[in-house]
Parts: sequence; C-alpha cells; structure tokens
Amino acid sequence: MQRKTPTSMQELTDRCAELNQVLTSVKADLQRERAISAHLRRIVAELSIELHQARAEAHSNANVTRLSPAR
Repeated sequence: MQRKTPTSMQELTDRCAELNQVLTSVKADLQRERAISAHLRRIVAELSIELHQARAEAHSNANVTRLSPAR
C-alpha cells in the first residue's frame, strides 16, 4: 500500500496552489483597473458636457450686438 503522494502529483498540487494565488491577485488588479476606468469615463463625460456648454455660450455671445461705449 502506498502512503506517500507521488512527487509529480505534489508538484502539480503546489503549482495549482501557486496559480490560484496569482489568479486572485490578477482579479484584484482587474477590479482596481475597472474602478479607475469607470472614474475616468465619468470625468471625460463631465468635461465633454462642460465643453459643449462653453461652446454654446461662446456661440450665443457671438450673436450679441456690441454697443459702443457711451460718451
């Protein structure tokens, strides 16, 4: 009767545990990157709205007749 785990099986078990740790780390990194990406998308959307508003304001100011200063 064999009572010892074969070396190759132990190596596979160790490798599997190591890869599970790496996978857990990569998942955490991916979650952080997704959060950063979502934050950046919100910033870009807000800046896009502000730019659109600034352009609309500049355009509406261009339609105003300038009066000469009173003398």
